[in-house]
Amino acid sequence: MKRRKFLRQLGYSVPASLAFPAIISSCKKDDESPGSGIQKVDKFKNYEIVIIGAGAAGLYTGWYLQERGFKVTILEASSQVGGRIRHLSGFADFDVELGAEEIHGSLSPWYDIVKQTGAAFNTETTEDYFYFKQDFGNPNEKSLKNEAEALQYNEFIKARDFIDRAYQWSGADATVEQQLAAENLWEMFGVVNGVLSNEYGTSNDRLSLKGLAAEDALWTAGDENFQLKDRTLLSVLETKFAPIMSKVELNRQVKTVNLSGSKAVVTDQTGKTWQADRVLVTVPLSILRDGDITFIPALPSTKQDAFQNIGMGAGMKAVFKFSQPFWEDLDGLVPNLGSIFGNNDVPEIWVSSYGRGNIPVITAFINGFKAEQFSQQGSGAAGTILSHLDNIFAVGNVASSSLLQNGSYMMDWSKEPFIRGAYSYPKVGGSLIFRKELASPVEERLFFAGEATHFKGHSGTVHGAIESGIRAADEIEKSVS
Repeated sequence: MKRRKFLRQLGYSVPASLAFPAIISSCKKDDESPGSGIQKVDKFKNYEIVIIGAGAAGLYTGWYLQERGFKVTILEASSQVGGRIRHLSGFADFDVELGAEEIHGSLSPWYDIVKQTGAAFNTETTEDYFYFKQDFGNPNEKSLKNEAEALQYNEFIKARDFIDRAYQWSGADATVEQQLAAENLWEMFGVVNGVLSNEYGTSNDRLSLKGLAAEDALWTAGDENFQLKDRTLLSVLETKFAPIMSKVELNRQVKTVNLSGSKAVVTDQTGKTWQADRVLVTVPLSILRDGDITFIPALPSTKQDAFQNIGMGAGMKAVFKFSQPFWEDLDGLVPNLGSIFGNNDVPEIWVSSYGRGNIPVITAFINGFKAEQFSQQGSGAAGTILSHLDNIFAVGNVASSSLLQNGSYMMDWSKEPFIRGAYSYPKVGGSLIFRKELASPVEERLFFAGEATHFKGHSGTVHGAIESGIRAADEIEKSVS
């Protein structure tokens, strides 16, 4: 899922000089290929590690611990590895990313992993636009404006200034929507939602300004964003972590983790059990929050509080393929159209095919309240979203009339039974303390990783998930030393 792209586009910057010593020093572990610097420790061979979840965090930690000499088993509830990294093959003449899509910044272990596998980056340049529903008294005013055009309007300038202040928020906690109402900025509600809240995995009515500022202040991955040209993100995981793939057991839905004995006992939906000296849980926050896994004894109340005070809600991508790139013929739009922000119903759309394929493909990215509404529509949601594309481009039914047969695909992450949502976000009343509590080990036998456990600014990202795996691997090693 795309994130932080707007920081560069609107001229904002993330402070790169902030210290992140624990993670940065630990990343050195991941800069080395298997067998070229990671040393096995003989005593580790006596320890059985069970990892629950084969997303980025689980795969990294399993791979690294195995390289260090541990006996590792990874249990994955679904029929595939990757978690929220997934793609659609055969839909177009390139693989369409349905989950994570960009590598955010060059100062992270995820970027290093991508480079190690030899993946090439997409070098196409695009220009983004903003959707203005109102015509400001001019019925001939076009609804799509690039940044230079949008800056001619005070409403957009106010929205830009609001977003700038949001990243440095020091006032009382409030949702983005509450503050927009307090400042009477309703005209730019859709722009702020698309540029800010949607990118953080939710919508204006749920994103905490105080939490947003706290997390953004710790971001150290860098401002650049990268997209792969001719490979998928899943292929990068499969290449880098190939040595651990044989230890992944699919379709193993863990139901119980029992720590009452000398060995932890992990039980799946069939009743099969695994004994372990250490257990690492990397499932999405929603799975923990909903109680899918029973822990014996029960988890501390502080960890239960953490489940409830970190946000995670509905998210989806709707993908459409067309007979022609109709937007290239519309007045005032550049051929290399990037993202369009600002429609109240479809917060962001972008052209997925530039630099990757010849079949024109547009992706609609929707999180939070609107994602819930579309999810409730079921199979009819694609048609509704397509009608909004017609409205956005504002020339008859230009989108729907260009749609190819069987030309849409919905990836509703809230309906994926072992994920149930997009990614975590800061909610009002929460704080980084809850992420740190979520990450904390229990009895030095039960450990937690995954993007929601990242308490140093990189939650909601693949590199945040991998960095959490680096932390968890270090904790597990120290627990047996």
